[in-house]
Amino acid sequence: MKVYVKLACVLGIGALWRITANMTFCYLFWITTLVWVVRYLVRAKVKGGLLVLLGITCNALVTSLNKGVMPSVGIPATFRPAAPIWNVSGKGQWLTLADQAALYRFSIGDMFLIAGVLMFLMDAVYRSYTMNPIKEAADFPVDAKDERTSVPVT
Repeated sequence: MKVYVKLACVLGIGALWRITANMTFCYLFWITTLVWVVRYLVRAKVKGGLLVLLGITCNALVTSLNKGVMPSVGIPATFRPAAPIWNVSGKGQWLTLADQAALYRFSIGDMFLIAGVLMFLMDAVYRSYTMNPIKEAADFPVDAKDERTSVPVT
């Protein structure tokens, strides 16, 4: 239950930041997210965790340096962002970490996050497959009647 309360708090702070683009909510969101993710990654030793942490850090750094908004580079000024936390003017600090038109409006931090989550999911699928291998159909009788009527070979 504690995990759900923490998740609700982080998502609530994130929603408030997205609605208001307030620096306080920006800092609160990134600090709580980083603390929560780092604690989980250290305990669980997750594959792809370093990439997730790097992506969160890149996004936190660029939004914190740009007054709580994510700058966008190469995106037309006519583009209407979904929330006030995106700045399509193409101005700001550390623009290499900003959302890029060349990356289909994703940032470098977003790319790290996507790669880390994909590594985590692929590892989870691999572990699930190796723990529960699929049985061959020949290992099981077609129905119970086939098993009873078979004649033992002597």
